[in-house]
Amino acid sequence: MGFDENAESLSARRSGQIFRTMQSMADAIERFAKTTTGFSTTAHVMEEQFRPASR
Repeated sequence: MGFDENAESLSARRSGQIFRTMQSMADAIERFAKTTTGFSTTAHVMEEQFRPASR
């Protein structure tokens, strides 16, 4: 029982870390896009894909 709880929280922590990494990548892309013409749509599409996962 205790082992399963540990494994579950570990995978939850890991997926949370993956999400934060993807989020910071999306933020970096967005910042880059603001200084580069033509990339704003790409940043917007990326953002739309990442945001719903924060629920």
